[in-house]
Amino acid sequence: MPFYLIYDRANVIWHIIKANPKKAFWIGLPVFMYEACVIWLVWQYFYDPKKDTFSLTSIGFAMCISVSSVCFSWLKTLDSEKEKHYIDRIKKCGEISFGIGILFVLATALKYGVITYNAKDYKGWYFHMISILMGISSVFSFMLAFFKSGKIIKEILSIIYDRNDFTPWDIIK
Repeated sequence: MPFYLIYDRANVIWHIIKANPKKAFWIGLPVFMYEACVIWLVWQYFYDPKKDTFSLTSIGFAMCISVSSVCFSWLKTLDSEKEKHYIDRIKKCGEISFGIGILFVLATALKYGVITYNAKDYKGWYFHMISILMGISSVFSFMLAFFKSGKIIKEILSIIYDRNDFTPWDIIK
């Protein structure tokens, strides 16, 4: 995992704990479980150049576009004068989620380039270098898209908990 992603995760966790330690568990646990699943998925699917990952990235694309749509629909229900801070945060989540969906499409295209290369018998070292670069780029795009979508999940959960001032534990009581 690149250093800036590790720094980004630590920064997110620190801000959650600093903002509200009581809610840190309910926001941090789903994000941690999500990221553990991402690392497992990348290890299982993206490192094998012969495995087709179209269904996986299609699901990621559909989820990100759906989250983007929900965020933009949610904006219409908020009062623009009273909840300006929430509107800006939700709009940013929608925009980033849409960009993440595009990143999933890029990861799919790069992965199909690697699959196509491995299906044909190209000669020359430069074809091998292109395949290696496309493989690394597809893995990097996929991980970046998934980790950024985890950050969006954290942000949406924190907005919901901030607006309603509750935790999931309050629902169980």
